[in-house]
Amino acid sequence: MAPTNRAAHSAISVDKFFFVFGGALGGGELADDNLYQLDFLTITEDKAHWSIRTCKGTPGARYGHVMAYLRPYIIIFGGNTGSEAVGDIWKIDILGNCIWEKVTTGPENPPPRVYHSASVCRTGTASGMMVIFGGRGIDGVPLNDTWGLRKHRDGRLDWMKAPYRNNSKPG
Repeated sequence: MAPTNRAAHSAISVDKFFFVFGGALGGGELADDNLYQLDFLTITEDKAHWSIRTCKGTPGARYGHVMAYLRPYIIIFGGNTGSEAVGDIWKIDILGNCIWEKVTTGPENPPPRVYHSASVCRTGTASGMMVIFGGRGIDGVPLNDTWGLRKHRDGRLDWMKAPYRNNSKPG
């Protein structure tokens, strides 16, 4: 079952799978909160196969959020639930138990946001960290901050503000 048409969703690839979560359908309606999986391993008649990944729990329907893959977790951060911008983090071990878990981090967290960007760093001191930038805050004003979500060896996740060279931020 393929996902319906949507905008402001998030998508990532993990090995030979492509995952889609959330989004908006238009007219103020949110897309469902299923995790859709496109399987490139099971190709029949030259077509990849869509399915809904059946997991326990849910981060809830949202749009304008980001997703990243911090092995073995898919991470979802932020977005809008239809009534407010949020700054929550959810993780799911797609290779293991397939249970959505809300993540509690330390005392310093980025403010809630929508329409931000994220990527996982692969080199340097931030290697393995999901980095987020910008977006729009709860007041609708564009943000100009950068944060990194670290995964510790014991599985804990926490945020840190990105260090800036010569104390300069992007313009």
